Amino acid sequence: MSNTMKLQEIFAKFKKWLRKGLPEMVEAWKILWQRKPGCARLVVRGAGPLVRREFGALPGVTIEVGEPLRPTAMAQLLRAADLLLVPSRAEGFSLLPCQSVAAGTPAVST
Repeated sequence: MSNTMKLQEIFAKFKKWLRKGLPEMVEAWKILWQRKPGCARLVVRGAGPLVRREFGALPGVTIEVGEPLRPTAMAQLLRAADLLLVPSRAEGFSLLPCQSVAAGTPAVST
């Protein structure tokens, strides 16, 4: 793979990181943890290397990497959560908040 190709790949992943609103989520988690340490646990599912690096350094964060979840496993995960946060900056219509509400878990989406 050429250096140009690597740079394009990195740039594409960074754009996705920004579009998904994840930098804001990292900052919000830091503020929450400073004000109320240990009050919550953040589970990040299906994380790539950039997400693992940024979230992995934060306290109270569990990163789960694995295959895409089947619908029943996704419903179980959503039911076990207290809240779903989808901080996307530019996303059309995401089904995840709908699935969360259907599972009985409140969703916050931007």
